[in-house]
Amino acid sequence: MPCHLIHGTDEYRIAKRVEELLGGAKLLTEMNLHRFDLELTPDAFLQAAECALTPPFMGGHRVVLVAGVGRLERRVKSAHDDEEKTESDPNAVEVASKLKGLPDYSLLILYDRLRKLDGRGKLYKTFSSFCKVEEFKPFFFDPLAADNRDLESWLRERAEAYELKLKPSGMRELIMRLGSDLRSVDMEMGKFRLAYGTGAEIGASQVAELTPPTITHSIFNLCDSLGQGKLKAALEFLHGMLAAKSPPPYVLTMLARHIRNIAIAKSLIDHGAEDSDIQNATGIKNRWVFDRFILQPRRFRGNYAKAHDILAECDGQLKSSGMDPKTALELCIIRLWAMAGAAR
Repeated sequence: MPCHLIHGTDEYRIAKRVEELLGGAKLLTEMNLHRFDLELTPDAFLQAAECALTPPFMGGHRVVLVAGVGRLERRVKSAHDDEEKTESDPNAVEVASKLKGLPDYSLLILYDRLRKLDGRGKLYKTFSSFCKVEEFKPFFFDPLAADNRDLESWLRERAEAYELKLKPSGMRELIMRLGSDLRSVDMEMGKFRLAYGTGAEIGASQVAELTPPTITHSIFNLCDSLGQGKLKAALEFLHGMLAAKSPPPYVLTMLARHIRNIAIAKSLIDHGAEDSDIQNATGIKNRWVFDRFILQPRRFRGNYAKAHDILAECDGQLKSSGMDPKTALELCIIRLWAMAGAAR
């Protein structure tokens, strides 16, 4: 199909899809390539359309890239109420209708990496009548809560593209460490290929050797360390997050959320709840994550109301006391460790 409309809010996958359509750098040198950016020049759509309809000067193919097509729509408030609706630029709709007869020698790629077009709008309906439409939504993946099937499928595709064999253990470890940061995941695949070679099997140990953990992974391990009475390890995970420029208030928020989940799980376990009830209450749907998590309520003992007070006091120190944020978080971890230790 000579026309593609690619839109959505997953900037990285949209960029990768555009690269795929262009067919690589070698093919680009054989093409008559023209780029238009409506973010920079909103009125350039007519020029881009005329370019796509014009035969290439030296024969071959003509490729026209048009970025920022979302600029051809705007949100307006209804005259009758305060609700917003999408309004397509009428001139853009008229120009788009002329592209229905796009010749085979042209490849027109319309894309927007920051916004999606409204499927109810005139512009979208016009484009979809002759373009292949692809929408890319972000993988909002939280290792402690989200369904990860889409992300796993994408990981398998990227591993195959790098000629790697991603084992289930490697996939789980990669997800726990990086979540849905697709750009970082893709970079890690490149590192695996360089380090282990084409055709290598990538398991948990290979991922752990090369891939630094993100904050969610570190919070998980920090709480594991507290539950096992390992203060030094817990502080090392904290220092690692701060060294990676994780904002102290965000670290505290993630820690408080995780300890809250531990408290919920502990209460349900004490009342004889089934695993499915605990999963529903904590939002931890992934079975392999849950199997690791469920050990923590048994390890992390102590008064959870007191833990809440410790976390709340740290929050106040971060916001208003003038105390060094690193010191405040260290004191919080030490007090949580002491509380859990007193209960063991």
